[in-house]
Amino acid sequence: MGVLVALFFFVLASLAFLFGFDQKGTFSTKYESIPDSNSQIIETDYFLIHTPDNWIHILHGHGDEGDPYGIFITGKGIISYEYGLFGPLYEKDDQIYEYEVEKEFFGRFTVNIATNQKNETGIAIPAQFEMSRHMTFYLGKSVSKNYDERICNRTS
Repeated sequence: MGVLVALFFFVLASLAFLFGFDQKGTFSTKYESIPDSNSQIIETDYFLIHTPDNWIHILHGHGDEGDPYGIFITGKGIISYEYGLFGPLYEKDDQIYEYEVEKEFFGRFTVNIATNQKNETGIAIPAQFEMSRHMTFYLGKSVSKNYDERICNRTS
């Protein structure tokens, strides 16, 4: 039993060192499996999101502006996110950061999808309906790899 407790604390310390994380926000995350599917609902203190069932949420903390940010560990890499007012919305093409934007509909939500020439994808969900802030998944190859699994459950 003592070995398991020591292992548990070693894993926690490793996560804190590697990723930095907010213990309360991370451990209060709830995971609800969706029957007859390979998906789940991840419920944090700030948002609900429908994801593939192998995703794990880690809250890093709050930025200088107070916006929560963190990561999702997926089967295909790590996706960084921010749920707040100051993350990029990817609303239009940007020549400075060299990305192009496409708007799609996922369920009832309009979603902005940015892609650049490095095969990196970024996704922003502007605040709509019950959302109090917008959700941004930062440009990265990991977002591109997971996009096939539909970060947002597409129903258009």
